[in-house]
Amino acid sequence: MIKNFDGSFPDPSELVLEYTPTFDLSQFKPQVGDIFRFYISERFFLNSNTNITSRNISGTTFYTPNSDIVDIAIHCGCLFAHPKSSGLTRRWCTVLNFFEALCNEDKYQKVAEVIELSNYAQVKGLLLDILIDNTLPSYYSSTRNGLKSKSFNSLTDYSIRVINYKILTKFDRIPRIAEPSKYVRSRIKMPVFKFAFNREIGVNYSIEVFSSLFNPETINNDFFTIYRLFFDINQNRYEIRYSDEDGNFWLTQLENPIDVKELKTRKSKKTKEKILFDRLTFFDIVPTPTGINVKGTLFEPISTILVPMFYGKILIGPKAKISQD
Repeated sequence: MIKNFDGSFPDPSELVLEYTPTFDLSQFKPQVGDIFRFYISERFFLNSNTNITSRNISGTTFYTPNSDIVDIAIHCGCLFAHPKSSGLTRRWCTVLNFFEALCNEDKYQKVAEVIELSNYAQVKGLLLDILIDNTLPSYYSSTRNGLKSKSFNSLTDYSIRVINYKILTKFDRIPRIAEPSKYVRSRIKMPVFKFAFNREIGVNYSIEVFSSLFNPETINNDFFTIYRLFFDINQNRYEIRYSDEDGNFWLTQLENPIDVKELKTRKSKKTKEKILFDRLTFFDIVPTPTGINVKGTLFEPISTILVPMFYGKILIGPKAKISQD
């Protein structure tokens, strides 16, 4: 059975899967977009310490289907034991800025904010949401939180990545465990990649995809400081831009559509464009099944969405910034 995923954690009546070392995810015949929620007892984390550097895990952020789920949780920083603790003195750790720390290995040690959990809380386990995602051409190795993953240079049926988790303590109720045959998985709609009119790779337009990029949360978290939001209609390219100064948007049409690859590499951020609307509020831009409605003017059918970074180097930290170094 399948239900829509809402991102919330279970009420006492919701059934979840229980992790065991022999658990086989393939019994569910996973499809891209499926989400599985696991309860993992803290005892399964006890044998996973920093002295173990070769385990059944391949990949970084995106992992191969045969990767162990506990090892994925440790490698991502959801929950792991402090390397200098054991037995009665065991101290549990987690990565506070989990999603920000999903970065390259050379940046991980500087970016990841590892914190120790209070012994008073008495960790009981972990609730973990994993998403079945598209396969990667290859999976690279990295060492995180004392655990080294393997590399794998081949396509797989799908990849696995963590999208949500919650550490359970003595103050939390342990969720109800489902028999695999009775478990109801969740599902989300995944973006579909396609070629734009100039053969660049973009994302096929849908209300869900557009709304995931253009919403109050992404705006407040500096999405438009780091990224540019383009969309194509036939062979015309448009851009939605945002001003931090007054909080307004404007819609432009590029007179000579430029490849986003060039936008990412050239120093000048200026392009020849025509301003179609300015001083727009968030509520002036409304997605429709085939495009967007801007103050009563329809822009449709949108074929492709492209989201390149601004020119510059991204500095990851408490506040994302742009550097022109």
